Amino acid sequence: MKNEGSLAPVLANSRTKFIPGVYASNGNRVSLTSSDSSIVEIYGQNKIIAHRTGVVTLNLNVPEDDNFVAALPRTRTLEVVKPTKAAWLENRRNDTRYTRLKERFVNNRLSSHSSVTTEQAEYEFDSDNFDSDGDGYSNLFERATGMDSLGFDSQNAPHFLNPENGKSGISFTRFTNSFSSTGESFQYMIEESFDLRSWRTVSLSSENSKVIPIGGGMERVSYFAEESAHGDTQPFLRLKIGLSGP
Repeated sequence: MKNEGSLAPVLANSRTKFIPGVYASNGNRVSLTSSDSSIVEIYGQNKIIAHRTGVVTLNLNVPEDDNFVAALPRTRTLEVVKPTKAAWLENRRNDTRYTRLKERFVNNRLSSHSSVTTEQAEYEFDSDNFDSDGDGYSNLFERATGMDSLGFDSQNAPHFLNPENGKSGISFTRFTNSFSSTGESFQYMIEESFDLRSWRTVSLSSENSKVIPIGGGMERVSYFAEESAHGDTQPFLRLKIGLSGP
């Protein structure tokens, strides 16, 4: 392996991530340092948070242990790019998991839908309305919340909060200004229901919402239902995401 080189670009967002293709042959974790933590911050020694666009130099080291001496250090440049849809697609295709998951997706579509062709299933794998990694969230949903679109992501996935004053709560991540960050105008909508049949959209600008900036052009929103339980029934909450504009 060369002492210097470049890595595939990563997307700016709040999610901590491993860098695909960076590993030690002896199975030990690679220790990273960044030349500019305002662009790429090292999290927990071997993960990164890509805060904003730019280029950094990463130093990669594998320290010695009881069985191996320290490896020769390596240097790699890493570019952080805007998480546009085109960059999102390119990032997916550079991921080492992509080919295996695409093959699984295509096989599942062909076996469960006799009218679907291989070419159609391959196209659907990267399409907005399909769940390419099988975690229950569409590709559009995961792109808009900065989730991992090739594996279950507990970090940026929406999660329910313990009731506050008897009111149900939900927390999720979103781009602070999605068009500025991604070139897409995502719509983030919270809906409430007491029967799972009729739903109403609620205002995220109300006093029931709390917003915390989390870096990477993103923020975490916590929303609590406007109404408390009806008898023994708590209001159900869900996050819906759409696109506005052309």
